[in-house]
Amino acid sequence: MKQKYFSQVLIGAFLLSMLTACGGGGGGGGPVALATGTFTKTVEIAAATINYSQLFSIAAVENRYMFLLTAADINGSGKVRSVRFKYTTAVASAFTCPSTTIKMGATTVATLSATYASNVNQGAGSFTTVLNNAAVTIPAGSAGSYFNIDVATPFDYNGKDNLIVEVTRTAACTGDVSVSTVGTGGYNGVVWAAGAAGTSTIAAGTAQPNSMHMQLVFAGGETLVIAADRAGNNSNFYAPADVGRAQYLILASDIVGSGPVSGIQFTANSALAAPMTATYKLTFSHVAPATTTLGTTFASNVGSGATVVAQAVTVSLNTGTTEWWVPLTGSFNYDGTSNLLVDVEATAVTGGFTLRYQNSGGTRIIANVDPAAATGSALGPRGLEPKLRFHGAPVAKLSANTHNNNAIFNGPNSTATLYSATDLGTAGSITSVSCRLRSTPIPASYANFKVVMGHSTVSTLSGTAATDFVSQSTVFSGTVVIPAGLTTGDWIDIPLSSAFAYDGKRNLIVWMGNGGAASGTAVVNVCQAESNATRYPGGLGLTTAGVGSASYTLIDWTTDIRMTIQK
Repeated sequence: MKQKYFSQVLIGAFLLSMLTACGGGGGGGGPVALATGTFTKTVEIAAATINYSQLFSIAAVENRYMFLLTAADINGSGKVRSVRFKYTTAVASAFTCPSTTIKMGATTVATLSATYASNVNQGAGSFTTVLNNAAVTIPAGSAGSYFNIDVATPFDYNGKDNLIVEVTRTAACTGDVSVSTVGTGGYNGVVWAAGAAGTSTIAAGTAQPNSMHMQLVFAGGETLVIAADRAGNNSNFYAPADVGRAQYLILASDIVGSGPVSGIQFTANSALAAPMTATYKLTFSHVAPATTTLGTTFASNVGSGATVVAQAVTVSLNTGTTEWWVPLTGSFNYDGTSNLLVDVEATAVTGGFTLRYQNSGGTRIIANVDPAAATGSALGPRGLEPKLRFHGAPVAKLSANTHNNNAIFNGPNSTATLYSATDLGTAGSITSVSCRLRSTPIPASYANFKVVMGHSTVSTLSGTAATDFVSQSTVFSGTVVIPAGLTTGDWIDIPLSSAFAYDGKRNLIVWMGNGGAASGTAVVNVCQAESNATRYPGGLGLTTAGVGSASYTLIDWTTDIRMTIQK
C-alpha cells in the first residue's frame, strides 16, 4: 500500500539515487550502520472530566472515527510505526476486532469538519492507509494504561502540519473497550459515525470538541524534550549561548525513547538580532536514574559511556535564526532508562542571545564563563528544552513562512540550494533526496534530470559555481516520473544512483533540475520553496543553462528538502 508523502520515481534502466553522507556513529571514526532509535509522544490535553469512546466494541455496525492531533501537542516528527489508545476502564481478557483500517495524513485544518473528506488532502499531502482491513488484538489491560496497534506501513509525519488519524471498523469485535477522550476547550478533535455493518460508505459524522488520549510510537525522527514547566522562562547564560561550559541534565521521563541519538537542536528565546558564530565540543553520557540534580563540579557529573559527538565544530547563524542543529559528526546510543547529560564547551563565540529553558524540579543546569573551569554555578531549578534526533527517519528542512514555486521540472531550469550545516545537523551517507510538491501535480516524465551535490564553505551563494562548491559530485542523472494520484504536499523521492558523503560540518549545496523538456511535456509541476531574505540571503541560485553550469542568478529562497542520511 502507498504511504503518504511517498511519490514513486522511476528511472530508465536503474533506480534513482541521490545524496550521501558519511559520519561516525557512537563516537566511532567511520561510517557505522546504526540501528533505528525509537521514542513515544503522548497527546493528553489536561481536563477535569474524562469521557470515553466505544472505538472498539461488539456492535455489529461500521464505526468511523477521525482524530485531530495538533503539531504543538505532538512535539515530534518521524516515522510513526504504532498508535496507542488509553483504557478508560480495565479489560479483563484479550479480544479481537476484525476488518480494522487505519489511515493517517498531515493536514492544514485546525478543527475537524463533520464531513470526513473536508479534513484531508488539503495541501499537506495525501491521506494514506497504514493498516488495511486487518484483525487487531486488544490485550487485557488496566484503566489508565495504553494498548498498542502496530501499523503495516509506517507513516512519515513532518512535525510541522497537524496530524489526522482515522480508525474504521466494519465488523463487530469479540469484546468491548472504552477509550479516553477529553474536552479540547474549543476545536473539534473527534468526528465519529456509525453505519450499516460492512458498508464503508459513511461520509459525515458528528464533530466534537474532544481530543482522544493517544500515544504515537516513532521509529526514528525528532522529539522535543519537554521539561515539567511550559511557561517559557529564559536566561542569558553561557554555552551554547556564549563562551563557557555548561552541563544539562535531561531526565529519561522527558525523553521517552532509546537508541542512537544523532542530533541535538538548541532554541533561542527570540530570533537573533545579529549573526553569531561559535565553536563547540559536545559530550553525551548516561547518568543514573536516581540523579535528578547536578552538582557544581563538572567532572563528577559526567556519567557512563561518555562520548564526544562533536569536536571543534563551528556553527554560523544568520540574523533571524531561532533554532539550530549542532552539526554532530558522531552519535550516542542512548539506553532509554538512564538520564542523559549533555556537556557543551563553547569557545570563540561572537554574538550572543537568550537561550530557552524551562523550570524543573531541581538544578539541571550548571555553567561557567570559562570553558576550562572545573566547577560551575547552579542556574536555579531549570532544565534545558532541546530537540533530539533519533536515527532512522529522513532529515527534512521545511518552509517556515511564505511559499514559492521552485520550477526544477520546467524546461531547462535548475536550481542550486544552499543548506546550512545547522539546518541539517547530521553527518552521514545521503542516499535519497526529495522535494515537496507546491501544487497538485500533473503526471509527467522528465528526461535528463540531474542532481549534483557538494560541500560548501560559503554562507551565501556567490552566483559562481566554482566559488560556491568545494567540490561537485553528480549523484543522479536519468529520468524522473511523476505518477498519477499525488496531491499538494506530497514528496517526490529520488533514490540516488550514487551516495554523497556529507561531513556534517560544512554547508551543503543540492543542485537539481530538468535538462530540457520535450515538446508536450507538462511543465507546471513545481516544488515548494521558502522566501526569507534575512535568514537565507542568496540561498538559491537559478539558471536556465542546466545543472552544472558555471553561474546562476541568486534568489533569497531555500527549497523544502527531505533526505535519507545513513550513519
